[in-house]
Amino acid sequence: MDPANTSGGGVINPSSPPSDFQGDTPTPGPSTDLPGPDFTQSIPESKNPSPTLPDPPGQPFSANTVSTQVPPVVPPAVPPQDPLLSGEPLATPPPEKSSIGSKKTVLLAIVGLLLLGAIGGGIYLASQYAPKFAEKTVSAPIITSTPAPIVAQAKVNYLEGKVWNVSGDTQVALTQGQSVSEGSTIETEEDAKVLLAFEGGSILRIGPASKVTLTSLNPEALVFLEEAGVVYAYVDDSGTGTFTIDAGDLTVDAVGTAFSVEKDELVLINVYENKVKVTEEGKEEEVSENKQYVQGMSKLAILDSADIESDNFLQWALEEELKRIESEIITEIAASGTPENKEAYKAALESLGIDKKELIKEAFLATTSGTLGSITLTGQKTPEGAVSLSWTADGLAGNGYRIVWSTSPGKSYPGDKRTNNPLFGYAKTLGPMKPGKTWYYRVCEWTGATCGVYSNELSFSF
Repeated sequence: MDPANTSGGGVINPSSPPSDFQGDTPTPGPSTDLPGPDFTQSIPESKNPSPTLPDPPGQPFSANTVSTQVPPVVPPAVPPQDPLLSGEPLATPPPEKSSIGSKKTVLLAIVGLLLLGAIGGGIYLASQYAPKFAEKTVSAPIITSTPAPIVAQAKVNYLEGKVWNVSGDTQVALTQGQSVSEGSTIETEEDAKVLLAFEGGSILRIGPASKVTLTSLNPEALVFLEEAGVVYAYVDDSGTGTFTIDAGDLTVDAVGTAFSVEKDELVLINVYENKVKVTEEGKEEEVSENKQYVQGMSKLAILDSADIESDNFLQWALEEELKRIESEIITEIAASGTPENKEAYKAALESLGIDKKELIKEAFLATTSGTLGSITLTGQKTPEGAVSLSWTADGLAGNGYRIVWSTSPGKSYPGDKRTNNPLFGYAKTLGPMKPGKTWYYRVCEWTGATCGVYSNELSFSF
């Protein structure tokens, strides 16, 4: 056997095949196994790179014959520090799990590298985009549906004469039925008066030559600044929180009461029902029903009907209040609380011992004198479909006035319609009127039996 080639592990390939070599088909070898290397022998310290293999017994080597039984591969010589070649006897070859473990190690390493890459990439992306995302999250405005603010308002339920809504140097004439906003300043002329109704059921009547600012129209805290004139307030305690009138040198606070405040040289307060709290120079004073408070006075006075008789506005306000309360009691409207509360208020008004109609008549008769020569009539339609009329005269109508109205112009008394009783005053609201018609209105001096002097004529279509 030629040991010239030691790298084939016992298979010797000649440099060129013999002439009788038939393709790639090998010649079967003997069935006798070739002896393998003896692994029990110690490997000498000297390096032997190519151990020789003995010839198989009884079989001469032939270049044309290749054994199909591949002899075991002889491992190459390794340094003695390798534990497999340390000289210790091995019963079996090294287990295959070492290669499996190596594969697992490689796979784990690859997975670890992938995880580290993913983590690193995530950190990088977070460092790049997280601040921008956070900035967008913090700075981006939140789009919400914000309802339009509700502006508190009061409604003009009654108006007579010239009444103005003043803002700076601008003044706009008010009309009955329109609304005024919080912050408005209301000014009335010498012969004017107006009634404002608020959310919650409270009302404020503003008399002639008055100036009042609607500081707050919040039903929980109604506040008014009275600079001049006279006001009459009715506070509905079932729908209103606090109700304050600031008269400059003092304030008046009421909850569920009726009272008037007049500001001229001094402030005069009349309480008609329940009570109010007056604060002047840091001192509080409680003023109860049928009492009068005068600014600067140390004692309260009893409410005197003679003072009311001389005040046309208060007579009108008390008469209108009595009518309103009687109407609410009859129709059982709960806008002002229980009927018992309304009855108590009515009794309080009646307890003044005043015949309201007679007082109004007396006050009317005291307003003018002389023979009546002319009557001037003005008016307007209201949103409710009624007509509000007011008039002036250059003399005294001793028996009062009557209003005549018709669907034909120039109609004299009695006309199609007329007031049933003489009017002692200078204003009246009629209606609601029947829609689809045009009505013509005139005011006349009542002589006691018929009309004397007539006013100009107004017409309104409904």
